Amino acid sequence: MEKISISVPSSLYCAIFERHGESTSQAILDLLNTLASPEPELPNVEIHDYPRPGNGTITGKIWDIADKYSSSEHRVSRHKVIDACLKEGINVNTANTQYSHWSKAPLQGGGVLRAWQSSDRTFHHLFLTLDLQCKPDHYPGVVIISNKEHSQVMVKEVDNLEKELPQLLGEFEGTPEIYWDLETDEGKRGEIVNALTENPVFVG
Repeated sequence: MEKISISVPSSLYCAIFERHGESTSQAILDLLNTLASPEPELPNVEIHDYPRPGNGTITGKIWDIADKYSSSEHRVSRHKVIDACLKEGINVNTANTQYSHWSKAPLQGGGVLRAWQSSDRTFHHLFLTLDLQCKPDHYPGVVIISNKEHSQVMVKEVDNLEKELPQLLGEFEGTPEIYWDLETDEGKRGEIVNALTENPVFVG
């Protein structure tokens, strides 16, 4: 068999020799043979893409719960979601299945949690800060739009944040900061809005 010579830096050869000793030549030859071998076929991995369930459905509510307790940096644990679902009367098997589907979807949610309270300090509620460069939720909830000094504040209940946010921002003067709480229960939305409509206080 015809042979050709290949130059190898001396420092590299010494390092290989330290590891393989007298079998260095064979080790180099084996490695060169792998370069000529065909690439192995990758296993056919099935990728699951689970669409988000419809709004108002039981399965959709599970996703809403998971979103509510998550942020853009952190996914809520399965244990916390299942526990919250059980309190809502949702079957544990359904909750487990939907959590698995939700966990494979792109992480949704906002950023840091911030607290707002009523002017008399008797009511407080946590909201996610939202990034205007990200697509907002298309679910119901309560949104707070404020200036950076929190001296100008708008508290609104929405049925679809994605559709209604542009109009709300058009009514707001200055550079807005947006705080969001996804809440599918109409009664709870009303309670939050009623408590925070008059002179809400930013806690931080």
